Amino acid sequence: MTASRCCAGMLLLLIASTGASDDRDGCAHVLVDTDTMRAVMSGIQGYDTAAATNQSRLVADFLLGLARRPEISSGPGTFQVQPERFFEAWLDVTGRRSDQAPVSMRKVLEHGQRFVVDTRPTTRISPSTVSARQVLGVRASWPAAPGAADHYSYHDTTAEPSVRIRQSRVITYQLIDFGDFIAYENMQGIRGRPTSGALGALFGLLGAAEIHQSRFAVAEDQTQVNWSRVEKLFSFTALSTITPDGVAERDIPDHREDLKALAEKLATGLEIEALESPPQPCDIER
Repeated sequence: MTASRCCAGMLLLLIASTGASDDRDGCAHVLVDTDTMRAVMSGIQGYDTAAATNQSRLVADFLLGLARRPEISSGPGTFQVQPERFFEAWLDVTGRRSDQAPVSMRKVLEHGQRFVVDTRPTTRISPSTVSARQVLGVRASWPAAPGAADHYSYHDTTAEPSVRIRQSRVITYQLIDFGDFIAYENMQGIRGRPTSGALGALFGLLGAAEIHQSRFAVAEDQTQVNWSRVEKLFSFTALSTITPDGVAERDIPDHREDLKALAEKLATGLEIEALESPPQPCDIER
C-alpha cells in the first residue's frame, strides 16, 4: 500500500487564514482564517494537489507552511483548522469544482473534522544526533455528539494496490520535517486494507491493519518516494513512487538511483516519542 494513500484521509488536516491573531473567539488556539490559508496554498507548487495520492504531501506542505507564518509562530503555539475554510480556499486557489476534490478531502468536510496543531510539542527523537527542522503534534477529530459516527471509510482505487481507508473519530500523530524527508510518526486512529493484488488477497483474510508510520521524500523532478509501516499480525513496510500528477507505482524503478537513495533515507532507524498528547479542539462554528 502506498504511503500517500495510507495517509490520504488523514491527511487533510489542512488549514485556513490571515489576521489569524484576531480570530480567536475565546479559543485557546489561533483560528486560521481563509486568507492565510489561501496564501500558503498558493505557494504549494510542483504537483497536483487534487490527486488522491498526493494528499499526504499536501497536508505536510500546508501544515508546515502555516506553522512558519509569523502570525502563527508568534502566537500561543497552537492553531486550529476548520474544514469549511480550507475547502473554500482550496477551491479558490485551484479553480476546481467541489466534485473534483479527492474523496479524502470531501470526507473531512462531510464529518466536520477539526485539526488542532501544536507547533511546540515535547518530543524525544533518538538517536540524538538526528535533528528536526520542525515538529508538529496533530489531532484531527469531530465532536462526539449524539448520533455522530465513530469512524468513516472510503475506497481509494487511484493506484495499485487499491486500498480501503478507515479513519477513527480521533486521529493523532507527529508531523516532522527532517530536512531531506517528511515523517508522519506514531499515527493513531487510521487503518488500511489493500483490496487488489497479492496484498489484497492476504488482507482479505487478515482484515484492516493499523498504519503507524508514513514518510516521503521528493526528487528533483518532483517524484515522491513513499515509505510506510503497517501492523496486523505482523509488521511490514511498503515502498512506492508517485509522479507529480499522482500516478503511483509500487517499489522503486531499477533505473532511478536517485529514488533508491531517497528510499534508503526514509528507512532510517528512528525512535520518536511524543511526551504529551496534541491539544483538544475548540467547538466553534466555521
